[in-house]
Amino acid sequence: MIHYVDFEIDIDAPTNDIYPVRVRSANGQQDRDTLVLPLTDARYTAIQTKLAYPELGTTENEVLALGTLLYETLLRGKVWGVFVAARNEASRDGKSLRIKLSIEPTQVAVAEFPWEFACDDTGIPLATEHSFCRFLPRSEPLPALKVAPGTQLKILLTSALPTELAAAYPLDIAAEVAGIRAALKPLEDAGQITIIEIPHLTGLKLQRAIKDERPHILHYVGHGTFEGDTGALILEKTDGTRQDLSARQLAIALRNSSIRLVVLNACKTGMVSTNLLRGMAPALMGANIPAVVAMQSSVQDDAGRAFAEEFYRALASGTPIDGCVAEGRKAVIMCGLSNLDWGLATLYMRAPDGILFEGVGESSPASASNQSTTPQPASVPSSSGANINLGAGNNFSGGNFSFGNVAGRDIVQTNTYGTPSTPPAGASEPDELEHLTRKRNILRQSLNELEIKEAQFGTLYAPVYITTQIRETKEDLSKLEARIKQLGG
Repeated sequence: MIHYVDFEIDIDAPTNDIYPVRVRSANGQQDRDTLVLPLTDARYTAIQTKLAYPELGTTENEVLALGTLLYETLLRGKVWGVFVAARNEASRDGKSLRIKLSIEPTQVAVAEFPWEFACDDTGIPLATEHSFCRFLPRSEPLPALKVAPGTQLKILLTSALPTELAAAYPLDIAAEVAGIRAALKPLEDAGQITIIEIPHLTGLKLQRAIKDERPHILHYVGHGTFEGDTGALILEKTDGTRQDLSARQLAIALRNSSIRLVVLNACKTGMVSTNLLRGMAPALMGANIPAVVAMQSSVQDDAGRAFAEEFYRALASGTPIDGCVAEGRKAVIMCGLSNLDWGLATLYMRAPDGILFEGVGESSPASASNQSTTPQPASVPSSSGANINLGAGNNFSGGNFSFGNVAGRDIVQTNTYGTPSTPPAGASEPDELEHLTRKRNILRQSLNELEIKEAQFGTLYAPVYITTQIRETKEDLSKLEARIKQLGG
């Protein structure tokens, strides 16, 4: 059983691009320092480009270089001193740190950074050795996490794949659903959970299922998108065609519901833009959902399945939610550390101890996790973590967990979707022409999105990684146009 202790860092609004930092550990040690975002560092800009174009590939050394950069940016100076003391003390007690990154809706620049890739000098990711959570400050109290004794945990397992996307962007939904069911079979056989499966999800089906079934967990398998500055899930209409459900629509559907955990196995559900609360995962935090898991970018289908299966295996064994995410990351890393997918899952959580479900079944995950510990009062977490607050005036109670963009599934119609894979060797010229034409359309849309984002910042103030991606996208388009012309396109 994993046990965590608190480590809190507050990162306040910047002055001249310098962020004041306050750090505090569970034993009361605290200090202050500053932080500067490494926006122009080549290690960061290189990975940003490859996140936009996964087909370019990356190396383990490049990933570790980015990880070291983020680690040294976040944990430096006096912050580093308090961190080392807290880490060593926790290790002596057989525990790890719960690092909580608290983000105000206005702190978009900090929220866009992929902090989950942070690695120490030995190459060990911070987010696998410890718990790593993102928080949004909310003034309203967390909904009650305790359910009636003996109540079965209900998981609403949903999926969607519109007909117009099925051929170009297929998903192995059956394999993912089977993996989740296998991970949860011990609890299902013991009568501790009920899985309610709804394929071909529509907005109305979702609304009715939430009202009629009163599930505790919502897991979605499908495609995600990000249009302009708003995230969305791609569901189906009754005729099987595409229906986009925006972050705000989903937040309205889930607010004041029985849902305590949302797992969005779809791309870009963890992305943010000009306003955090328009991104899918942060919007659900705004709707006071106790916990959400989400992806910051595109993730490959097989990596999404590996993450989900190990996540639910950990959940079935009684592991706190943030520990489940750490185990999911490790499963993806086992496929290769150079695979960027392991660092893309983001955990938004407000539960102070990572336990979302108390009193479910006679030996539920929550109760099992407390078998070897002394019962705690409801207001005192049985384990504690590390809070990193970005912005002043943060106030937290309870816990939200957001899990999204786990399956790396991008759609051509919107935003910087992953480009199609290279056509197989020996492909005919008509096949190559079709492939390159699709790729050109995707790059054009990606370029349009990047230029819109650059305009939002102002050309003179746009981050270097955006201008770099614009330049490289134009270069890629030029090469594609030349080859398409050779093929008679």
